[in-house]
Formats: sequence, C-alpha cells, structure tokens
Amino acid sequence: MLNSKTAFLFILLSVLPLLAFAQYFSKSIDLDQSGDSGWNIFTLDEELLIFVASTYHGASATALVKTDFEGHVLSTKIFEEAKAPTRNAILLEDSSIILLTRPIPALPNRIQVARLDMEGEVLQEWAFGEELEYEIPFGITPFGSGYVVFGALLPPGQAPSTGFQLYFNQQFELQNSLFFEENAPLGIVAETDFIPTQGNRLLGANVTGFVGEVEGILTMLDSSGQVVWQRGLPIVDPENNILSVLELDNGNLAAGWFYELEAVEYPLLDFGTVIYGLSPEGDSLWAHYYLTFETDLKAVLELDKAANGDIIGSGYAWKEIEEELPPAYVGWIFRMSPQGEPIWDRYIYDARSPKRDAWLQSATELPNGDLVFTGSYADTLTVDGNVVRNTDVWLVRVDSNGCLTPGCADLQVVTDTGIVQITATKDRPREEAGQGPFRLFPNPAGSEVFLAAPAEVARP
Repeated sequence: MLNSKTAFLFILLSVLPLLAFAQYFSKSIDLDQSGDSGWNIFTLDEELLIFVASTYHGASATALVKTDFEGHVLSTKIFEEAKAPTRNAILLEDSSIILLTRPIPALPNRIQVARLDMEGEVLQEWAFGEELEYEIPFGITPFGSGYVVFGALLPPGQAPSTGFQLYFNQQFELQNSLFFEENAPLGIVAETDFIPTQGNRLLGANVTGFVGEVEGILTMLDSSGQVVWQRGLPIVDPENNILSVLELDNGNLAAGWFYELEAVEYPLLDFGTVIYGLSPEGDSLWAHYYLTFETDLKAVLELDKAANGDIIGSGYAWKEIEEELPPAYVGWIFRMSPQGEPIWDRYIYDARSPKRDAWLQSATELPNGDLVFTGSYADTLTVDGNVVRNTDVWLVRVDSNGCLTPGCADLQVVTDTGIVQITATKDRPREEAGQGPFRLFPNPAGSEVFLAAPAEVARP
C-alpha cells in the first residue's frame, strides 16, 4: 500500500529564483529526484495543490506539492513505489483527496485507491484487480454518489486489448464492471479523459489506431454503461496526440486535438490544433483552428474551465525562438469563449535552463481571476560529475490575460534579468486580404511571413 514521505522546503526543495514582477512568476520546483512533472493543479482556500508524477530513488513515485499563491513551496508528500497513471488519477473533494496509483513493482492487485486528508495523510486504502489480468488503470472520475475507475487490460508487449470500467460506491464497494473489446465497435472507451456530464452520463475520450489510420473517439454512455452516441474525429500523430474533453456550463462540450488540415484547405500546412464544440448529443457546433508551421507547431494537452465559463488551454509549441538555435518546446496557453471565439494565446519560454524544453499541462484559476499553470521543465542535474537531463515541476502564474507582465506580447521570454516581450508570428488569418495571385500571412507581418499560392497555381 502507499508508503509516504513528507518533506519541507529546507530539506528537499530547490526553486529557481522568484521573478520580482508583482505576483506573477515562472519557476521550477525540484523534488531532489531524477524527474518530476506537474500533471494537475487545484486551488484550495489559500494554497495550490500540485499532483506530480515523479521518480524517487530510481523507481516511479507520486507526489503532492503544496504552495502558496506566490509559488512558495509549503510541503510535499511523496508516495514511493506508487505510479500515477495519468493526470486523471486524482480527485479533489470537500475535505479529502482520492488518489489512484499502480504499485511498482506490480502486485496481483494493480489498482490501488487511497482516500487522503488535505495534508496527504492516508485515511483509507483499497486494492483491486486480482481477478483481472494485466490491468492498467488510467484514471478515476466521480459519478453519481460514487466513482468509476477506468483503464485497459495490457498484455506485455501488446497494445491494450480490452477497456474496463469499474463502478464503486462511496466506500469503494464494487457495484458493476463493464468491459469493451478493442476489436469491437466501441474500442477502448476512455484512455485520456472520462468525465461526468449533465443527464447522469459519462463522456470518454480515446485515440486509437496507427499513423495513417488514426481516429479520435468520443463515446457518451448513460448511467448503466449503454452507449448513447459515439463520434469519430480525424486525428494525426497518435504517439504524441492527446484528446482532451471538457463540459461547458451550458451543457455543450469542447474537445481539443491535432487535426488534419486538408479538409479546411490550407495547402501549405499538414496539421494543426483544433478546439471543437459539440452539443450534448455529439453534433458539431463550432471549431477554431490554431494553425501551425514548421517552426511553430502547437499542441493542446488539457482543457480546463474558468469561473466565467471560458475555456483555458494548456500545452506546448515546438517553436523557433532564437535564430542560431534549433526550435525548443515552450509553454503554450490560450483562452477562448464557450462559443469558440479566441480571446488570447501566449507562448512562455523560460530560457534559464540550457535544455530549453518545457510544456504546460494543467491550469487552475485563483479567486482574483489570475491563472496558474503546471507542467514540466527540463533542467540539468550533475551525477558523478556528469551533467544529465533532469525534469522539474514547472509552475507559472499569469494574469487573466495570460501575461507575466501587464499588457504582454504573444511571446514572453523569461531570463535571469527579467522578462523579454516579443511580438510573435500570428496564426494565419482565416480570410486573407487582397486580390493578387499570392496570399501573404500573417498580414500585417511579424518576424516571419508565408506566401500561399491559390489552388490553380502549381506548388513548387
């Protein structure tokens, strides 16, 4: 069962210097381990709670980190030999935390659930799965008066063969089990997100298939596990694609993923990121495309919801920042209305690490409307005299407009001496001005421009 270890700031934690720009910051948190990644973040009364996938003494571990709203670490709780399967393996309740983990090394019961108090101390524990074989839990979601644990059976060296859903009451007594064969029409119902929706339903998201034959699947189930509807979405790059879904305040749905752009007639671009609006019955309502270029490839990793119902996106961009250096992974965040109208999108590049790779994958809103994101920040660590890559938790606080400093530009570069504001290349407009044989975008131009020939002009 869970073996925890508590650490405080002066024992385990080293943090990059806090930037002295009001209350906004970009910082990394190192748990003195070989790899830490912020997977989910929550706002408590006066604190932030970060759910961390970690490596402790060479083995997978899970950690909970608490900070104040200024990003100062207050405490950590490390659960050794307990692997966090996905960002959806934690639930925050009124006075407790539900944590789903896999034991490392594997035990007959590979599904472990713990109810913790708000300080991370274990109150109750359960273990399941002895009657299953090769079970891998993906996440846990509240449903009705209980919970659903979802996952797949994963034989060694094979793709997931069967998806499962285990329905529990409040005390984790098993009420129902559902299994879905991969070669059946449903496939794996939920692998990335599995969320409760209005009408006592559950919406599952999954990416399935191989390059060239990939599909994103949304499946709506009723309270008994029967399929209400299923919708296929055009997906590219299954190895790196995340299909994230969110229920909006009006009951509509939003989904975000990589999208093939041939259907929207952008001949020079292969794919982009789309945020797609659907009705509760799976009908298309709207779509917004964040277009990408070779030196500016955007990907959304998670959709969250602001207090006013706006959609907040977390992700990364593979972006050329400095002309003399190759592109780097930088944080990419955006905000749009529930109707799919873009409000802003920003790049955040913390240049203080020589590894130049970082990404954001969860957001939370503070009572004053500021936004805090967590993710991964690639830093370095010296081991036996050798400098090696070391991933830390990345914590970024911005205002409601996505800015580290008020009135920021599209690209914010964090350096040792401050924040550099750069006006980044904008997305290609949906409608281009002018009647000439070529189209220029962005227009007006930023640091780089692209020429698109009309369809009747041969491509070089």
